[in-house]
Order: sequence, then C-alpha cells, then structure tokens
Amino acid sequence: MRDWTPVEIEFLKEKSFLLKTDEIAKLLGRTKHSVKSKIENMIFKGQLLNRDGSKGHRNINNNSESKGRNKTKELNIIKESFNLKDDIKIKAKISTRQAEIIEGKIIQKTDFMIIVKAGNYPISFKYIDFYTKNCIVIQ
Repeated sequence: MRDWTPVEIEFLKEKSFLLKTDEIAKLLGRTKHSVKSKIENMIFKGQLLNRDGSKGHRNINNNSESKGRNKTKELNIIKESFNLKDDIKIKAKISTRQAEIIEGKIIQKTDFMIIVKAGNYPISFKYIDFYTKNCIVIQ
C-alpha cells in the first residue's frame, strides 16, 4: 500500500463530491476501497468537511454543496436516534450476498460511530454504514 501524495489529497478535496468513488480510483490509479477509506478518514479528521457540512470545497456547484449538507443532516439524525444502554438488533452486510444479525447493548457513542456489546465482544458501527444501508436496525 503506497502513501497518499499531497497532490492526490488535494484532488480528493476538490473532486470527492463531483465524481463517483470508482471514477476517482481509476483516475488516481488506486482501488475503490482505498479511495473510500481515505475519504472517510479525511472526513473523520475534519480535513474534508466540518461536522455540520458548512465547509465548502473549491470548484463545486451549489447542488453538490447542498447534497453534502443534506447528507450531514441525515447522518446527525441517524446519530441522534441511538441512545446509550439501549438494546439493539442490527443486520450488517458482510458481503454483497451475506448479512449477519448482531444483538446487543449500545455501550458507547462517539461523533462517528456506536459501539455495541454483543455477547462478550464490542463491535463498532459507523453512522455512515446506516446511511448507506450497509447496516440496518431491526425492530
């Protein structure tokens, strides 16, 4: 795995809301997974967006900026729907054809994820995975 260059990082800052992940990956000669991970990491570190979505990117139109704000609002709604010590049942996609049901209690809540104690093990779930439907809360 090679390090990200400053030019590639700047490219992500400018194009992450304009192009699809696979398009960025192709242009940079990287895997889709690598690009997605870097973007999530930059969001986590506050390098790509403020948490409230107010930080704009250069060269993006208002429509893209509005989509970013809407996504942030939806992520905040997802975040607020979880409460510490709540029992929870989650269907988590493992692959395109497999899913796993996890039952447990929410033991920690951060700005970016919840941690569920399932049996004897803590498992973390990012809010973005609920947004993308990779994880679904089952009632």
